[in-house]
Amino acid sequence: MACYRNNSSFKRNPQSQRGRGVGNILRSLYNKVTPTIKSFGSKVLASPVTKTALTTVKDIAANTGLTILKDTLKGEDLATSTRSNVSVAKRKLSKALLDQLYRQTGRGRKKRRLTDSDKRGGKRRKIEFLFDDDSVVID
Repeated sequence: MACYRNNSSFKRNPQSQRGRGVGNILRSLYNKVTPTIKSFGSKVLASPVTKTALTTVKDIAANTGLTILKDTLKGEDLATSTRSNVSVAKRKLSKALLDQLYRQTGRGRKKRRLTDSDKRGGKRRKIEFLFDDDSVVID
């Protein structure tokens, strides 16, 4: 690497520079991560849970906007009306989303029916002794 002095500043030899620096690294990361995010995002947005959640958010936001508009038409201050109605909307939204998240669908997991051997406590085994003709049953 050759350095030379020009106007009291050191400059690197332009022939020794390779690549595009940090921008090249960031661009390669962007090109690798973007398709993953796009495919994952499309799967998440297509799920029925996300669709119902977005519908709930839309409904609560529309109702909040209407109540703020009604309050301002009645003569209330816009800032106080917005503050009070948005806090109420946050509580409604969190309660509605948690209810949707923990709502059970289907019949749940079926219980396995016990068989006769399970009720007895397992299999009965016969142990035969090497030198005896008698077999012993162990419970």
